[in-house]
Amino acid sequence: MTFEVVDGAGLAADGHIETGDVQIAEIRPDVFLASWQEADGTTVVHVADLSRQRVDATIALDDRLFTPVGTFTALPGSNKHSPNLPNSTDGLRAAVPGLVRFEWNPERIFQDGDYVIAHSRTSG
Repeated sequence: MTFEVVDGAGLAADGHIETGDVQIAEIRPDVFLASWQEADGTTVVHVADLSRQRVDATIALDDRLFTPVGTFTALPGSNKHSPNLPNSTDGLRAAVPGLVRFEWNPERIFQDGDYVIAHSRTSG
C-alpha cells in the first residue's frame, strides 16, 4: 500500500509518503484486521469494522504504544462495486458462491477531501 500522512499529530511528519506491504485478514464478515511495518520500524495494527463504521488501532513507535480510535462515514453510493451486486462481502459471497481461497489485497488508496477510492487486487 502507499499512504500519505496528512496530519501526523506529532507522531509522523505531515506530508510523509511511504509504500510498503500490508497484511489483511477478515476476522468475521465486515471486520478486517490490517497490519504493516513502516520503514522507520513503526508497527501498525488496526481493526476496521465496516458495519459499525469504526476503526481501532495500535501503533508501536519508539517503545511507546498509541491506541487511536476513530469512526468513518460511508459516502452515498461508495459501497457499490456494481449496481447488479448487493452490498457487503456477504453480498459478494451470495453472488459468487463458488469462491475458493478468496484474497483481497489493496493496491492503492486515494483521498481527495471527503472522497476516498480504494483500488484492490482480488483473486480466488
